[in-house]
Amino acid sequence: MKSRKKRLEEKKQDQLARMRKFAIYFAMAVIFIVPLIVFYKPVNVPASAEFLYGPTETLPDFFTYYKSVILAVGSFILFLGALLYRVIDDMNFKPDLFEKLLGVFALSVIISFIFAELKDVAFFGYLDRFEGSLAWLSYTVLAYSIYTFVKTKMDFNKIIIAFVSSSAVISLIGVFQSRGQDFFRSDLGRRLILGSYYHQLRDTLRFRFAEDRVYSTLFNPNYVGSLVAISFPLTLYLIFEVKNKILKALLGGFAIIQLLVLAGSRSATGFVGVGVAIFAFIILQLFKSRVDRKRVIAVAVVVALMFVGLTQTELFRGEYNKIKDAVATINEPIYNTLSDVDYQHPNLIITLANNNSITLEPDGYDLHVYNSLGEQVSPEITDEEHEFSFLEDDFKINISRSYVNGEVNLRALDKELDIERSTRIHFIMPNQFSIRYEPLTAENVKVASANLIPNERAFSARGYIWNRSIPLIFDKPIFGHGADTYTLHFPQIDIIGNAVAIGTQIVDKPHNFYINILVNFGFVGSIILLGIMLLALIKGYKEELAISILAFLAVGIANDSVVFCTYMMFVIIALLFVKDKLELDEANEGNNK
Repeated sequence: MKSRKKRLEEKKQDQLARMRKFAIYFAMAVIFIVPLIVFYKPVNVPASAEFLYGPTETLPDFFTYYKSVILAVGSFILFLGALLYRVIDDMNFKPDLFEKLLGVFALSVIISFIFAELKDVAFFGYLDRFEGSLAWLSYTVLAYSIYTFVKTKMDFNKIIIAFVSSSAVISLIGVFQSRGQDFFRSDLGRRLILGSYYHQLRDTLRFRFAEDRVYSTLFNPNYVGSLVAISFPLTLYLIFEVKNKILKALLGGFAIIQLLVLAGSRSATGFVGVGVAIFAFIILQLFKSRVDRKRVIAVAVVVALMFVGLTQTELFRGEYNKIKDAVATINEPIYNTLSDVDYQHPNLIITLANNNSITLEPDGYDLHVYNSLGEQVSPEITDEEHEFSFLEDDFKINISRSYVNGEVNLRALDKELDIERSTRIHFIMPNQFSIRYEPLTAENVKVASANLIPNERAFSARGYIWNRSIPLIFDKPIFGHGADTYTLHFPQIDIIGNAVAIGTQIVDKPHNFYINILVNFGFVGSIILLGIMLLALIKGYKEELAISILAFLAVGIANDSVVFCTYMMFVIIALLFVKDKLELDEANEGNNK
């Protein structure tokens, strides 16, 4: 007869096993569903963002808000379960190195939030992104939960299968989008996005991408590149893990579909990430091929596919050439016909590249323009605008002031070089120029720039964004500005710089993972996070799984951290740390395969 102590221990182990089984399936559900959520939400514009949007109370979101909400809810439920599991298993459990690192990073996120000026945004995140402190804490507690509950190779592979399955659905949607058959533009797709409560808005939904451009369930085609860069190596990992030949063939077909979807997204950064992944995969297989001839075959197949893709398909060649041209021209400065700006309330003085200056003077809602000699320029008047045209030596100047939207457009043409640049301000307040709803001042018309990238149009104007983002890092270098507050700290008023780069569009992200975390969390949080990723790479240097982290870091050179990709990075990191502790159950592993 079993002793009472042994019976209690068996009961406890049985309870823990049931908890762990439920938690694994719950984690799989969260991991699977987060990237797929597309549902309409009218989001309140934060008070701190009114200078960009004015009196608008809400803006529509149907790609990101609920992804962030579901991730947070699911992650913290798992976290509470993980804590309960640890208490039941061992009341005196002590955190190991990985758990301590996660805890320290979470603490840095919290400290960054405490010191953030814009706490309303720093907590939940900014419009269309929603990657505030709550999201980053969700990543850490999700990683902790995966680290707690994954105990066998079967658990390990189930977590990966959940994400690969989700990306399979995303890729299938993307395949149809690349053929001009966008499910979300259909009547059924609109109904699913809006639900019954907002169904009356179905005819007003607008999709900003071309009908053959792949964005799938994500907010931006570039993020398709980020997701494929992560999921493609995971798919290759599963091809080696499964034994069933039919499943291998299906996974191989899916890997090809991912590359086609990547091509349809036209995400150059995604191509870089997948390129890095394929290169790392080949190196790893060659390293392992001494003991496995099948890996030599796999390398040969991958190399053949790469050769065909780069040399025989226009889409892949086009992206390759785009990247090559951007790199080749990165050090070629862009000529600007506008060289400087000064504000002497209420007048705006703009200096041209030929050193002549012109003055714009508001008079109530009337606009006066003076040339470099101080002479007032007479306008041509229509029902919709005033237009001022005059010469400044070899420069032709055209300034138009619209009555319809209050915009003032200034164009300066260098006739000798045949180069024209234009910039735009707003005139919607009496006696006051603004950019959107933020009045110009002597301070905000002068913009700090790192000037590291001469060609500010390089990489789709990322050169411009990076030059002006780097000074933000050194404004608050220790703990940063707070998660996802980048848009509100970026110098959105840049009359001279906008003329060669992005016009007057809102810069809402840095297009760089490293700048992103440095602005968010300063050097403290960034060093901790990158340190965790580096340790994961060191631990998993023999694992196909680690290639996803390399690909993510490569994509991060020109793409941001986003909710529906970064959470999986933390999951992969947790899996690499837990792999050494797996209880290899051969029977279960055999069933999985």
